[in-house]
Amino acid sequence: MRYEIKAIGFWPFIKVSFFFNLIVGFLFGLLYALMLSVIMTIAGQLSNFPIEGLGIDIEELSIGGLVVIIPIMFALLGAVFYTLIG
Repeated sequence: MRYEIKAIGFWPFIKVSFFFNLIVGFLFGLLYALMLSVIMTIAGQLSNFPIEGLGIDIEELSIGGLVVIIPIMFALLGAVFYTLIG
């Protein structure tokens, strides 16, 4: 027996799409935050890293804070954006 999808309701699609994009955005944000923390750790150990010329102090940025905030930002913004595109 073959099943065929003839129509998908608007609100069920929005709910599933938002939830799926929320999870994918969180995973990408977590990956991005972990890579950024490694780069910041290496940059903090270098003496003449060019980011210091931009006025950003490496020591003031909290790596733990970034690992918490970036995945949440990616999840929420990505879920809203990609749900609207869907």
